[in-house]
Amino acid sequence: MAAVKSFRSRDTVSTIMMLSDQSDMPVRKPPLSKQLWKGMAVSDCFYNPARFGVEYHPATRVTEADFDRHLLTLSSGEKVRYEQLLIATGLQPRRLPGDCAEAVYFNSLADFRRVRQKLAAGGSAVVIGGGLLGVELASSLSANGIRVKLVISSEAPLTGYLSEPLAVRIRARLQAAGIECITGRRAIRLEPGGRVQLSDGKQLDADVVIPVIGQQPSVDFVSHDPEVSRHGLAVDARLRIKGLEDVFACGDVARFGVQASSFRHEENALRSGAAAGRNLAGDDVQFKPSSFLYSEFLDMRLESIGVGNAAEMKAIGEDWSDSKEQGICILTEDDLVRRVSMVNYRMDSETAEMLSSRLIGRSAEADQLQIVRTVLKPAA
Repeated sequence: MAAVKSFRSRDTVSTIMMLSDQSDMPVRKPPLSKQLWKGMAVSDCFYNPARFGVEYHPATRVTEADFDRHLLTLSSGEKVRYEQLLIATGLQPRRLPGDCAEAVYFNSLADFRRVRQKLAAGGSAVVIGGGLLGVELASSLSANGIRVKLVISSEAPLTGYLSEPLAVRIRARLQAAGIECITGRRAIRLEPGGRVQLSDGKQLDADVVIPVIGQQPSVDFVSHDPEVSRHGLAVDARLRIKGLEDVFACGDVARFGVQASSFRHEENALRSGAAAGRNLAGDDVQFKPSSFLYSEFLDMRLESIGVGNAAEMKAIGEDWSDSKEQGICILTEDDLVRRVSMVNYRMDSETAEMLSSRLIGRSAEADQLQIVRTVLKPAA
């Protein structure tokens, strides 16, 4: 939708067809795990393609793309020709072995509706995964009176973004909110009846099981190359798929360099979509991905700039205020700053870009924590 808006600002006459495998109108994804559980109306999450003169086809799956013939094959057998193509198919959840009727691989508005319906009268949930989405969902469900067990393979949640001491503080806050954190164990299999088999041989049972164990690009109709399936469609600075002049990709399915997963969040979805739309309309815009991301859970907010897995890095600076429940950590690899993460601070995109240019990729220095404190002080 960001691409459609950007395209229409420059071209009001060309025909746009939008194909979606989901039955709803396009929807913002962040509210699915946060605001919708706090009372936001579902209608407030929708985008309306008709406002931009888009011919929208919901519940339509593309099964094959013939780039040489500019031809798409749909699951119905219908063929669709195009002059230019934008692929913005996002990510699909990775699945656990086994299955059960109680499992919901949370990725769409339909999944939100399923979970809410299953737990309308209360009950229990097992959320598998200690990343951003897993923590958000566990927090939202718990706040709605659901008994939640959160399975985390490491000793604390959000270790991909925070130093260990800060991650442990987040675990304590989750537990204080009534979320049972089951750490140091993996879910290895789903069984009928809402049963989850853990790596230590123990089992968990719940009314709803939500595995959040990672995602992979939804590109089956484009390529079965394992590299593409893992990392997405490689694009150039103008978001063209490499080797194709008239096919673009944006959002989570696009791969910007080697740290593809570090750029999969709403900020880049909107930015890359806007840039792709302009280029489809004939502009020549180079896209530079942002490493800024945020997450909200309980009454807390995590913000981070940089790339890479914090669990594999060294913390050179940590700061935590018990009175304000605010924290900062600076994480390095090979003596270079790779990630800076903050708890209960709020940055705008301009501040994030400025901090990123001053810190990320630079040599680790003793005064960098003070730089972050100074920059963030007005927003604290």
